[in-house]
Amino acid sequence: MTGPIFHLTQDGILQPIGRSQVMRVTMGLAAKGLTHTILSLERRADLDDRGQVDAVRERLAAAGVRWRYGVFVEGGGPRQYSQTSARMTTLAIRCGLRTRPSAVHARGFPVAATAVALQVLFSTPFVYDIRGFWVDQRIRSRPHLAGSPSARVLRVMEALFYRRAAALVSLTELGVRIVQSGRFGAWNCQKPAVCIPTCVDYEMFRVDLPATERTIPREIEQRLAGRLVVGYVGSVNSDYRASESIQLFGHVLRGRPDAMLLCLTGQQPQLRCLAERERLPDSAILYANPDYDDMPAWLSHVQWGLLLLTEDFVKWGSMPTKLGEFFASGVKPIYFGCNPEVGEWVRRCGSGVSLPDLTHDALRAAARKIADAHSDASVLRVARERARSHFSLETGVSRYERVFRSILDA
Repeated sequence: MTGPIFHLTQDGILQPIGRSQVMRVTMGLAAKGLTHTILSLERRADLDDRGQVDAVRERLAAAGVRWRYGVFVEGGGPRQYSQTSARMTTLAIRCGLRTRPSAVHARGFPVAATAVALQVLFSTPFVYDIRGFWVDQRIRSRPHLAGSPSARVLRVMEALFYRRAAALVSLTELGVRIVQSGRFGAWNCQKPAVCIPTCVDYEMFRVDLPATERTIPREIEQRLAGRLVVGYVGSVNSDYRASESIQLFGHVLRGRPDAMLLCLTGQQPQLRCLAERERLPDSAILYANPDYDDMPAWLSHVQWGLLLLTEDFVKWGSMPTKLGEFFASGVKPIYFGCNPEVGEWVRRCGSGVSLPDLTHDALRAAARKIADAHSDASVLRVARERARSHFSLETGVSRYERVFRSILDA
């Protein structure tokens, strides 16, 4: 290995997902001797916080990781995608001309074209970390694309990326098998193909977090104390069944007047609208948008975590980040959808509740279980340890290390 591994991502590392799934992974790999340079596209609003930018840069530098960034192009149309891809490719080539990479980690479809460009220019192998089925998800969210020239172009690009990649990483075992089946074009089964789900820092997310690390405002702690706290954590988008989540909490509240819905999200207006439609009292809901580093402190007050997702093929390559964080923190998942692999982990860990469907009867039945359940710390600890071998940051870094060493030694 002569040069660094370039980690390409348009999920800015100033965003929570970048902090948890890019920064910590690359820092862990650097500690194992695999030097990384992160090339990211950041939201302009995040870059305006110079204190945060400097703190992240210093933290990465201390771990031996370099960071170079450009500005993300907002919007989801073809023009914005082309501009974003061009910015990433320009950034990567400039960095490559100064320091030739030994390998490339392409985090998702949007940066895979850049990985191919680097491969052509520098004969650099790349790991295609698919993060789900991007083209299928895009077509599902924009049905008018189905069968269009744009969709055909995306499919050609998709097949090219798989063909060119030296190795595959998928968030699910299902995703690995689907790629190997040839659904997206011929796959050479001699190439490494590994499942690495969303990674959780088990030192950061813990059951029974010490009081000294519960860094949330005292008045909020007082509001949550002694309550049955149900958490809605993360995005409000088409992947999550937010309306049914709010309805389910309404049923819980009718059985347990002491219940509290803690909404940890930056998309609070959407949840407020759904709560008003469900006629939930303001006294039963608390909204916050904490920094990612403070998330363990907030989750330490949550007993149950909502995890109701859409269920179709598009999600078979996905793994919710919050699932592993729930297990590590002692939060019991309230699960539906996504894919069978998520459901199997909820069943295997044994702490949560799984819904057969999202009918009113199923929502009411789940709410009764939640309202009547008794806390058992031993169940939470068992769930945490059962999930550790698959979801922990330590496991994920070790799997990434094996993948990169296999292509660097080839």
